[in-house]
Amino acid sequence: MNDRHFRATLSSWFRGSFLAVGLGILLADTAPAQARVIGKTAEISVGRETASQIERFFRVDTDPVAVGRVRAIGRRLAACAHDPDFPFEFHVVESGEINAFALPGGFIYVFRGLLQLIPNDDALAFVLAHEISHVTERHAVRQFEKNILLAAGLAGILAGTGAGSGFNDAARVAQAVAGLSFTRSDEKDADETGMELLVKAGYNPRAASQAMEIIKRAAGDDRSTPNLLRSHPAPSSRIKKLNELAEAALARRKDLPPRTVPPPPPAAPRPLPGIAAIEPAPCEWLPLAVGARWIYRVQSEGTEGTAQVRVIEALKTTPGVYRVEYDFGRGVRAERLLAPAGDRFLSRSAAATAKPDWKLEAVFNPAAHKEGSLRWAGLEKITVPAGTFETARIERVGAEGKVEVTYWYARGTGLVKSLSAVTGVVQELKAYQPGNSKG
Repeated sequence: MNDRHFRATLSSWFRGSFLAVGLGILLADTAPAQARVIGKTAEISVGRETASQIERFFRVDTDPVAVGRVRAIGRRLAACAHDPDFPFEFHVVESGEINAFALPGGFIYVFRGLLQLIPNDDALAFVLAHEISHVTERHAVRQFEKNILLAAGLAGILAGTGAGSGFNDAARVAQAVAGLSFTRSDEKDADETGMELLVKAGYNPRAASQAMEIIKRAAGDDRSTPNLLRSHPAPSSRIKKLNELAEAALARRKDLPPRTVPPPPPAAPRPLPGIAAIEPAPCEWLPLAVGARWIYRVQSEGTEGTAQVRVIEALKTTPGVYRVEYDFGRGVRAERLLAPAGDRFLSRSAAATAKPDWKLEAVFNPAAHKEGSLRWAGLEKITVPAGTFETARIERVGAEGKVEVTYWYARGTGLVKSLSAVTGVVQELKAYQPGNSKG
């Protein structure tokens, strides 16, 4: 079914079901010139059902550090909102996109790409306060009423039909929700209400313009403009207005009663799946520390490029495990978790998963000689752009006993060279920057 036919079918279904099931019980009419606004109970039902559709398409991140940070800030703000009766929920989306959005009823999603850009909790608090304000000011539900694709699902939810006849395409629903644009009036209102909420919760309102400056720089050209900057006055005028609001809010702060919101309870640490079988311990052949960086020359079939590996953080919930970013250039990035364990190290995807998919990457133990598909091939002196190193040569052997990949590791430095016999790709160390062992 093409997109035009899909939308026409939804529109037809929407008109029939919306009028036939007597939604007047659930809808409260405002003045004749205004759009209808659904009651709060129904609004929460709409948001909850839409959230379930969203999470069928977007992977929701369960990294305890990222999620704990967002939820702690979100709950602190929600407790200060003028309408705190919404069941606010805060989620992180496992995506590099620079985005955040709010669903009716208080279901708020922040994309990891945005989360990684925001430098401090005060700046992130403004983003969340802005989205909370879209909920409490009823902007979110009004946007749903205006969008025919979502309104079709809305009618089905409220009518008790299960929305099976027009709201079953999770990908379309998710993309439509993530792409919603509020009116300029709504955005202005959310900025102003969000700023007041920021102050009531005890955050620094000057961080609001800082957050928008970062998002503006990340936007680049118009084609990559994040939703946070759409349907709003130009970012420069918005930033100027935020600075004015911040100074006015700070001037009024002394007149506000003391904040009595109790801090949220700390999130219970949840060990990574499968980590019980690993005993993390420093590995001299792979010195991991926050901020450590390796830069490699990559050659393949006459072409040459650069790759970088960077240690982003040490997981607080699982001591000894690190989040590492692999940057292959041209915007291609990936993250993995690395767990050094004395004479070896293992890795797994950084994406949320219940499967304990830890993979053995290297074993630096001559006595073991071969473990799994890995084989110790002795010590070897090699020269790469970063210098000459005495290395341990590790080979990954295929099912037929043929060497597929060879790795060379140096004590105190890490991987200095790799060679794939399958693809012919050669990776050689150009520079190494030690990190902060206290990180």
